[in-house]
Amino acid sequence: MPDTTTLPAPAKAAQTGGRRGRGAPAMKFLGSLRGQGLLLSSAGEAPVAYQLDVFEGGAGRSGSGSVDGAMPPASDEGTAEARLRLSDGRELAVSLQSMDEGGALFESRGAVPLPG
Repeated sequence: MPDTTTLPAPAKAAQTGGRRGRGAPAMKFLGSLRGQGLLLSSAGEAPVAYQLDVFEGGAGRSGSGSVDGAMPPASDEGTAEARLRLSDGRELAVSLQSMDEGGALFESRGAVPLPG
């Protein structure tokens, strides 16, 4: 005879007021900026190709991305501070991470331009 036991309906997820995970604000992807630019550091400047992904969240706009090209010398922690000059001339303060001789990942510091 088949089992006719009725299981309770799954509980609805609690409303989080636009927050996800452990209370972190939701991040909205605004778009990407791509192009050829210059990486400016205390070691000089180097041409790079960049991709900057821009997000909006509880603390305002933020950005992260990657650069491909010659990198400045890294600190003992494998990071470096620099400025990224975008193809339209705007500059963005960045913290370079995961650096190697051909490129790096970065996080923006300060004002991040809107894509478009």
